[in-house]
Amino acid sequence: MSPSVTPVPAPDASREGMRQKAIQAIFVCVYAALLLAVIMLPVSRLWKRTLFRAEAGVIPVYLLTVRRMKTRVYHTGHQGNCDKALRMDRFWSVMPFYGSSLRGSILFNAGRYREAQAFLKPLAFDAHGNPRLASIELYSYVLALVNDNRAAEAEPLLEAATAAAPENDSLKVALASCLLTQEKEPERACRLLEEVVNSPGRGTEGAADEARRIARYAWALSACGRRQEAQSRIDQALQLALRLRPDDVAGVQYFVGEAWRVMGENAKARAAYDEATRLQPTGVISLSVQKALAKIGNPWHTWQPAT
Repeated sequence: MSPSVTPVPAPDASREGMRQKAIQAIFVCVYAALLLAVIMLPVSRLWKRTLFRAEAGVIPVYLLTVRRMKTRVYHTGHQGNCDKALRMDRFWSVMPFYGSSLRGSILFNAGRYREAQAFLKPLAFDAHGNPRLASIELYSYVLALVNDNRAAEAEPLLEAATAAAPENDSLKVALASCLLTQEKEPERACRLLEEVVNSPGRGTEGAADEARRIARYAWALSACGRRQEAQSRIDQALQLALRLRPDDVAGVQYFVGEAWRVMGENAKARAAYDEATRLQPTGVISLSVQKALAKIGNPWHTWQPAT
């Protein structure tokens, strides 16, 4: 049974964006007023230069603080503390130079897919309903669709985004996962992931992304009936996971479980799923594990390799 979650309606993204811009404009006006006050102060030029330099020194400190807070907001949500992350994001998103809100990704990581879709959709599509193919919001939106059992809706959007940006490895990974989730075109999913794990820029996204991609590749290899290669990639992914944070290891273990499940190794799959749930007992990983376990427990559900 899925953990109970009390839905909280996501605020309208455009209204939220207008609110952020208004508060940011106030910050800019206040800062400009302070500069003007310094200029008008009846003090010597030396004192004015000192005050200007002090203000200039505050700016990089502020920018570094905002950047670190955004990273902290993301990790807070990724570690399962959704409500705290949402509060932090709402507070800091009004600050100048914070950038776009992380609300969509926080809701997604919490497994609150419908709320994530509601927030992201106005940002992922233009006023005419056309997808903004290069936007991070569209990418997050389609991931929410896939995890909400709406992979068939996500697939054409991913196809269009991948065609528009064929060098984007993240889109290739998302499209491959979408195909594997629907249990279709495993050979194509395998080719997409093979391109990613063998690309010249491999590893630039960080160790966590690399480990998850290799684990996904093992899943695709299993779906193609390439058992020995899949087992080798499972070992590689788990070796990389030794250096990762627990919440990142949970993702690796989930995809390892998917690879074992497709190979028919249900005991090993359950062990990987159990470890994933232990490391991240709530949110997207936990919900994904529950769906995977339902497939193991359903005698009518079988994967047909290479179909």
